[in-house]
Amino acid sequence: MNAYKELIELYKDIMVWKGIASIIHWDFETYMPSDATSQRAVQIATLQELVHEKITNPRIGILLDECLQDDMSTGGNESLVKRNLHLVKREYDRATKLPSGLVAKIAKQSTIAVAKWKVAKKKGNFSMFKPELEENLKLIKEKAKYLNPGKDPYDVLLDLYEPGVTAASISSVFKPLRSGLMKLVKRYRKNANDAAYQFLSREVPMAQQREIAHRLMEFLGYNLKRGRLDETEHPFTVGMYKDVRICTHYHLNNFMSSVYTVLHEAGHALYEQNIPERLWWLPAGTSCSTGIHESQSRFVENIMGRSIVFWEHFLPIVKSITGNTFSDVDVDEMARAVNRVTPSKIRIEADEVTYSLHVILRFELENDLIHGDIDMDELPTVWNEKMDHYLGVTVEHDSEGVLQDTHWASGLFGYFPDYALGNVYDGMFLENLEADEPQWRESVASGNGEIVTSWLASNIHEKANLHDPLDLVEEVTGKDINALPFLQYLDSKMDTIHGI
Repeated sequence: MNAYKELIELYKDIMVWKGIASIIHWDFETYMPSDATSQRAVQIATLQELVHEKITNPRIGILLDECLQDDMSTGGNESLVKRNLHLVKREYDRATKLPSGLVAKIAKQSTIAVAKWKVAKKKGNFSMFKPELEENLKLIKEKAKYLNPGKDPYDVLLDLYEPGVTAASISSVFKPLRSGLMKLVKRYRKNANDAAYQFLSREVPMAQQREIAHRLMEFLGYNLKRGRLDETEHPFTVGMYKDVRICTHYHLNNFMSSVYTVLHEAGHALYEQNIPERLWWLPAGTSCSTGIHESQSRFVENIMGRSIVFWEHFLPIVKSITGNTFSDVDVDEMARAVNRVTPSKIRIEADEVTYSLHVILRFELENDLIHGDIDMDELPTVWNEKMDHYLGVTVEHDSEGVLQDTHWASGLFGYFPDYALGNVYDGMFLENLEADEPQWRESVASGNGEIVTSWLASNIHEKANLHDPLDLVEEVTGKDINALPFLQYLDSKMDTIHGI
């Protein structure tokens, strides 16, 4: 057991330094003086190098071998000890299997690729970016081979973000999801320029938007003694345990952007705040996966935040803060506006029904690219064809098509599917929330948002990283992952709101 204790102390040290690095990054995005960029870059790089050295410390490998070979006395915590050892070994293996030269190549190439992507996107010309994307793809496939030479390369990459899933398991969920969503798009599609929705662009002063944001956090039970709300160009959440910080952005003529950003980011933040203290600084005292994290943010943002009952409670609050700005808008009009189905060319502008179709398209394309089933020259054309088929929109230039996201330029192959998996998980979690708390809608309408966030805390947050994602879903719901609950939720909500 002494080897285990030493191993856990070493891992705690790693987590502490990761936490320091995250707060340094938060400062970089928020309050750092503008002329300090180059100095901060050195600091961040030094911290990253330090964390990498600690993760790859040979002593960790020695201690892991001792722990895995010994018949330890676990004091009744056998499952927790085994999980911690599994998580440390997984991270150690990933860090040590990659040659330092390849890690450096990938880091350098990603920097070059992102810079070239920015220029290509501005000019709407994929051919300018193509050589860098080809090099990224080559290096990422090489990375997958080092990590697990006997496994399908795309499965290796998927496992980095959503442990335990494979391209085959995702496809078995995404195929019926794609079919069902395409039917819903046809049924509920609305005109994006409909005059009934124009009130959303009315001017709301920044001071009022800040007050709305703080009322949202109170409603959700976000603990401001263990967090902050700040402003930045690109919203994000950072931190853990007693220090979890949210950043949002306010738009004068689009106050709804900050409403749903705060709801989304608060969903992420509550997950981190609610990890139980008994697991702090342990490998299992982290979030489960990217997809589960997305499910928590999207549950708060969409399933609760776009519900009629949410607006029954929150529209009067908005009116009390904004005066006469929305005095002529009722709850039904607001619910229809925030749940309109308007196919877009841009993923981050997509509505709740169409969003997962954007993700499925990217999953299919990166899977094909990695396996050589499409040539890089074909990528823009195939992208545009799928956009037309799935969403009925015509992509006119590469900036609003294949060049819109930074993920592939940054080398993040295998990341996209988690956005849609989060939605699928939510459909399943919703069924259990309704069984456990059948009056949750009435409670939300009366101002009790914590009936939802407390359920999420008890069933997901407090389980932290004790399970891989598919095992967690099965433990919470008793079922294997499937898309039907999410499709049924969308159809029922849209039918109620739009009356079609």
